[in-house]
Amino acid sequence: MWATPDPVELAGALSKHVDAALLRDTPQDLVNHPPHYTSHPSGVECITITRHMGFNLGNVMKYVWRADEKGSSIQDLEKAAWYLADELARRKAAIAEEI
Repeated sequence: MWATPDPVELAGALSKHVDAALLRDTPQDLVNHPPHYTSHPSGVECITITRHMGFNLGNVMKYVWRADEKGSSIQDLEKAAWYLADELARRKAAIAEEI
């Protein structure tokens, strides 16, 4: 005669198998640690440095940092130049206001 399985035990056993399968089949964490941020030869992740900078300079560093880690290094370097030009314009305007 079949014994009725305990639903809690059955759910627990199933959960362990599902969790193991998910861990085994999980791809790289593309949201929190994408490869183009974590593959720098220094072993340092870009955000470790840029979180201590303002928005524009942090973006300059980010785009320079990953320029050779993604498809278009030219595009990343152009983005870095754009953010640097914006930061220079912002600082020059602030100095002009002081005078």
